Amino acid sequence: MGEEYSRVWLEGADKGLFFAEIEDVDKDYSNGYAEIVATARPLPADVYRAQIRGQLADYIPCNYIPDIHTPLIVTVTAPEGTIHEAFFDPVAIGSAIGADGANGALEPSAFTVNGTSTSLQSLKWHSSGIITLTLSPNASLSGLALDFIALDGSVALTLPANAAKTDTAAGAVTWSGAAAPWRSGDQLMLRIRNASATTPTAPAPTAAALWQGSAPS
Repeated sequence: MGEEYSRVWLEGADKGLFFAEIEDVDKDYSNGYAEIVATARPLPADVYRAQIRGQLADYIPCNYIPDIHTPLIVTVTAPEGTIHEAFFDPVAIGSAIGADGANGALEPSAFTVNGTSTSLQSLKWHSSGIITLTLSPNASLSGLALDFIALDGSVALTLPANAAKTDTAAGAVTWSGAAAPWRSGDQLMLRIRNASATTPTAPAPTAAALWQGSAPS
């Protein structure tokens, strides 16, 4: 956008989960514009922290950056009936696409279900046409469903546990999935919930709900 605009960016441990940008509908910096911060993807329930940094347009030529850090603290809560939420970033693993302890992202992994403490070990679509979730130690998912939430907050796929086959010895739950329901490089959120709970469609990220500053017109 050039030096007519101020700069805004993020720092801190969770900066990659948000984005900061200049928003100017008419592309005319002289009559004002907004500096916004929004979520970059659906977030599992937790508290996330980053810092908002900025540089006025007049300071850009001399590269002066004020030592001003505006805290960004975002508390995310899960809908009623949620058992667990996790980031799910699948990658290619041989002929499969998914995530495990060494590939992609499937975290946080530990949770408690039906009174049993367990951990997500792997979640993969296999070229043989099945989707496999592995837990350790084995835990029953009876009465639950798995929602896969896309970047826009919509539920892209739901896998009911009552439609799965369970291998108790292996701690594996398997569904039929002839076509790959996700691709390597996708950024999804996994929500494990009571199957009877309402499946809310999360709204697309709203920048103003997190932070918005404005440049004077």
